[in-house]
Amino acid sequence: MGTDIEVSDEALQAWVESKKRLSADFQSSLFKMDNIERPYELLARIKVPALLLIGDRERGAIVDHTAAEVAVQGHSNVQITHVAGAGHTVRASGFEQYVKALRKFLSQVY
Repeated sequence: MGTDIEVSDEALQAWVESKKRLSADFQSSLFKMDNIERPYELLARIKVPALLLIGDRERGAIVDHTAAEVAVQGHSNVQITHVAGAGHTVRASGFEQYVKALRKFLSQVY
């Protein structure tokens, strides 16, 4: 499975730099959540409206619609939006649809 978008050297460098700034404390905290049996339990703790954008599995998306539905079970404030033709990097590979979905979501919650 390859990348789902063309990335300029400048954009790639900016992405690399952003990953370097990710806090080591935050990263290590992810492994200390031993009281949580499943990652989905974390989602159940979200009490604010949330938008889960998913792309196409065949384009490299990690989460498919079935997994998204399971993830948001019991969470009435989560909206799932499929961005057709997008892969894992929904914002980059399906930008126009991403913006449209984000604007719609924000107009509903604000």
